[in-house]
Parts: sequence; structure tokens; C-alpha cells
Amino acid sequence: MITKGVSAAIDFQCEFWVQATLCEFPRSLCTFVYMFLFNRFVHLIARTALLFLATGLILLSALFLSGCASESPAATEMTSDSVRDTSSMVKGLSFVGCPKPSDSLDLIDVKRTHANFIALMPFAYGDSGSSKLTYKDVDWQWWGESQEGVRTCIELARAQDINCMIKPQVWLDHGSYTGFFMLNSEAKWLEFEKSYSDWILSYAKLAQDHGAAIFCIGTEFDEWTQLRPEYWKKLIEEVRQIYKGPLTYACNWNCVDKISFWNELDFIGIDAYFPLTAEKTPSLDSLRIAWAPLAQNFAHFSDSLSKKILFTEWGYRSVDYCADRPWEYHTDTSGNNEAQYNCYKALMETCCNKSWFAGGFMWKWFPESNRNDRHSRDEYSPQDKPAEDLLIECWKKETSNSR
Repeated sequence: MITKGVSAAIDFQCEFWVQATLCEFPRSLCTFVYMFLFNRFVHLIARTALLFLATGLILLSALFLSGCASESPAATEMTSDSVRDTSSMVKGLSFVGCPKPSDSLDLIDVKRTHANFIALMPFAYGDSGSSKLTYKDVDWQWWGESQEGVRTCIELARAQDINCMIKPQVWLDHGSYTGFFMLNSEAKWLEFEKSYSDWILSYAKLAQDHGAAIFCIGTEFDEWTQLRPEYWKKLIEEVRQIYKGPLTYACNWNCVDKISFWNELDFIGIDAYFPLTAEKTPSLDSLRIAWAPLAQNFAHFSDSLSKKILFTEWGYRSVDYCADRPWEYHTDTSGNNEAQYNCYKALMETCCNKSWFAGGFMWKWFPESNRNDRHSRDEYSPQDKPAEDLLIECWKKETSNSR
């Protein structure tokens, strides 16, 4: 209809032009014929040009409208979720909090290992049998274990394309095991649970606001999780109202089948300090034999819940007998780098690239700015040992295979 209207307008204008020409030169037939042919030629050229112009405008309008209609909201959703991409295997380091503010060099050192995750571990403080939990205005708290430190480390990690899991932990009695924590009255439990929820929810908000990729709601509360599971289910609901990413709980290795709220979470979290062998220097054959039934159980358990297993902690000291009771960090024994190396190798052979395995967080990695402490504090760190080279080799290979 548009082109027909344009054509009619052209016809009207050209006919008017012809009539005016005839009136002006009525006495000359030659002039009339000349002007008639000239006007018809101009009419044809003008009409053709205007038709092309109108058609072009119509096509451009159609392309613009179709482009607007085809813009999908899914693209925006993918962009917003990209900071929480956990589709690749988690190659994580448990990042020791710095006493003083950290800088980018600490995360560049992490990037060198081909890690794609770090676990940031803020602390609250309590005492066995006490309902009091301290986490506000703690002047003596290390910077890396505070909210300010966690926020800054997330930003530093993002600059290196490294994701973060926030894994809050409670420090009891200067190092007592949280799995035995108990209270002797309902009133005390309610008071403690209120403080714990407030603390956890504050970090859930921090995780949401700063794009942490995974959030862990607790670590190794064996007795509490079994005695009062309804509290934990309610806590998960409250966390999900704030934090929209995947959730886990860091269960001790011997309590995995005693947790009743795995269905409410996204990963089955295990601190994987399984006893494997009492050999002074564990051989690869012995370690492989010990891992075989564990891996089979993991596969069945993962299938039964339709959830992957995430080793929220795993690690071995570089000492004799390190695979006998891997959770013990205070025993006095001789150094043994080969023992640590073999334990790393057996775990990676057993777990990496298995359908049930989401990945894990190696315990533990000292920041470059805290380099001197890594040797004096404990032997779990693989830094400057053969196990570090193995870790880098395996993670580099996995990174290449996943591309």
C-alpha cells in the first residue's frame, strides 16, 4: 500500500507538470512533443527512485523490529549466573587468612597452580558448653578471617578469574573439635542458634552481594546436626532467601550418612580425612586398595540423592603415617614428603573425572605474603614440596581436557 501511494503521488505531480507545459507553449507542436517526452522520462526516473527508497525503508524497519524481538532474556540470565559457574571440576585451595591485609600477589601465586577456586574461612569464637558466640568487633581477629578480609579477597580472586567458596567456621576453646559441641538446656540451644544464624546470614548476604560461587552453611558440627536437624533445615531456608547460589555443608568424614538434610542442599560436602593405611610411607598400591570401596560408596550415595560430592576439605601432612589418621595435625613425627605425594596421587587417580565427584578444596594453602608461617605452623601445605608439583601437573591437565 505504501508503494502504491507513492506512485499515485508521483503520477499526480507529473500530470500537473505536463498540463502546465501545454498551457505555456500551445503554439509549437515540436515544443509540445519535446516537453511531453522529456516529462515522461523525468516521471519514470523519479518514480523508480522513490520506489527503491520506499522499499529500502520498509526493509530496514522490518530488520530493526525483528532484531528487537529476537533479543532473548536468557542471555542476561547467563551473564548474571556466570560468576557462580560450578559446572567444571572444583580445583580448590583452602586459603589461609592473612593476619594483615592481602594483595594481588597472593592470588597470582594461587593462579599458578591452575586452581579455579579458593575457600575463604571467616571465624566466630566460642567455648564448649557455652551459648555465647563472639564474632563482632573482635580486635585481635586476623584480617583474612573478618568480613573486610573476605570481601577484599573475593575481589582479588575475581581479578584472577578465581571463584570463591565462603566457609564460615567456629573456633572452640583454642582448637577443640566442634563435632563434640553440646549444650545442656533448650534455652542455651536457642540462644546459641540465634547467634549462629545471625552470623551465617550476614555472610550469606556478603556472598550474594559479592558473587561468591558456593556458600557453606557450617563445618563439622557432628552432634548438633544429628540432635537438632530441624534447626539446620530452617537455616537453609533462611539462607536461600538471601543467597541464590549453590549451598553445601562440610560434614566430617565419618558422619556422611547421619546428615538428614542433604536433600535441601546442592552438594554433599565432606571433609575427606578418611583413614587409609597405617604404613609409615603409604604405597600407591595400598592407597588404591583403600580408596576403591570408598569410591564405590560415594558413587552409590551420590546416585541415591542425585547430588555430586564435594570434598570441602582434603589433605595430608608431609610426615610419616600421614594416611593413618589424616585429621590429626598435632602429632609429633618425622617429615616425609614421599608419603604426602603418594596420598595426593592416589586421591586424584581415584576421584578426578568421576561422575560423582564435584571436586574439592586442598587443605591448606598459605598466602605468599604469609610465606614464613607455612613451614612453622603445620605440614599440611604442599608448598615447595613434590606434592605441589603433582597438584599443578594434574590440575593443568584437567584444565586442558575441559576446554
